Amino acid sequence: MFGFEDNEVNLVNKLAIEGKELAFKVFFYQSIVVIFITITVLIFFGKFTAFSYFYGGLVNIITSGVFGFFAFRFSGARQNKLVVKSFSRGTKLKLYITLLMSVVAFSVLGLEPAPLFIGFMVSNVCQWAAMLYTKK
Repeated sequence: MFGFEDNEVNLVNKLAIEGKELAFKVFFYQSIVVIFITITVLIFFGKFTAFSYFYGGLVNIITSGVFGFFAFRFSGARQNKLVVKSFSRGTKLKLYITLLMSVVAFSVLGLEPAPLFIGFMVSNVCQWAAMLYTKK
């Protein structure tokens, strides 16, 4: 009406694009770190321990990707309710997938708990570090 709507739409699109780019960069950094450390664990500790570590990292990478998809699906004040619903859905799915993959890890695959949890935590710390690093 007064020329603000186009600027508002561009700002909303810019924020959504920046959020998606950040999520992709974090996904990329997590994946690289988990793969590199998995190869190191494979060399020093063997296949089963390396797979346990990799699976733990994979749990966090997959669930963070699912959350990122839902978190940046909508943007803008006009879609406030959709943004909140999408965040909520992403958080719930992240929790459910983490639970499901953990059950599979222990009951079906019988993976080693320590490397699995270490892989999960290293991936999680890498996620935080990547967000801090890429924001600069």
